[in-house]
Amino acid sequence: MNKISDVFKTKKRTFSFELFPPKSEQGYAHLMPTIAELAKLKPDFISCTYGAGGGQRGKTLDVVQYIQDQCHVIGLAHLTCVLHTKDEIRNILEEIKSRNINNVLALRGDPPQDRPDWRPGKDNFKYSSELCAFMRQHFADYFSIGVAGFPEGHLLCPDRD
Repeated sequence: MNKISDVFKTKKRTFSFELFPPKSEQGYAHLMPTIAELAKLKPDFISCTYGAGGGQRGKTLDVVQYIQDQCHVIGLAHLTCVLHTKDEIRNILEEIKSRNINNVLALRGDPPQDRPDWRPGKDNFKYSSELCAFMRQHFADYFSIGVAGFPEGHLLCPDRD
């Protein structure tokens, strides 16, 4: 079983961990044995977040690949579309696929602190729903796609429907 969607079909409850990508090589060296210890608890999956603007993207994918290849636990890569063009997103998804990562948490993401006024343009996705549709259009069912939502609504989306 490589997809979280399959886990959810077979289990009533799941158990997982969420990690942040390390910001330094020393942090990365400390995180790997920690992941191995967490894997001994037999979580259903382990996810790794994505730095704002993709600053830690490479580390995110390295961590998720380690989770899968070395710890034999399903990995989930977070992906935000803030600051990325559609072409960049396609390239990132190709890289994720090339690493045999099947699970993506598709997020819009927040603008980075150094660019709080960032707004999506014509070459960017405005909402994570657009990212999900793009993934299905270009990668069919390769990815199990997770999303996070705001049931109460969101400032940038005045129409909850």
